[in-house]
Amino acid sequence: MLTLMPIPMKKILFIFSALLLCSCGGEKKEPVPAHVLAHDQMVKLLKDMHIAEGESGVRTMENINDPAGDTVNYQEIFKKNGIRKWQYDSSMMYYSTRPELLNEIYDQVISELEDGKKSVGK
Repeated sequence: MLTLMPIPMKKILFIFSALLLCSCGGEKKEPVPAHVLAHDQMVKLLKDMHIAEGESGVRTMENINDPAGDTVNYQEIFKKNGIRKWQYDSSMMYYSTRPELLNEIYDQVISELEDGKKSVGK
């Protein structure tokens, strides 16, 4: 008659560790859909938008009685970047449901804005 022999604890730990490592394989990046702006396009667009918003705020403070001083012409920014509003909207919807990607984009936007600020301050 066969008796079941207990498997040594080291073997169990080894098998469990191997399975855990295999199941935690590297994350596969999903391709960005065609209707969504690529990472670099989003960085450039958002950077331009934030610069325009900052300039608008300065104009508002300088010309507090001028209601036109506080407007940002987003259509001009879209045109400059060769995109349409619906592309921006769908891209923001896409990236906002993937916060890790949006964080990467904004990290780069912030970095580039800080680099621009340093070069202006010199």
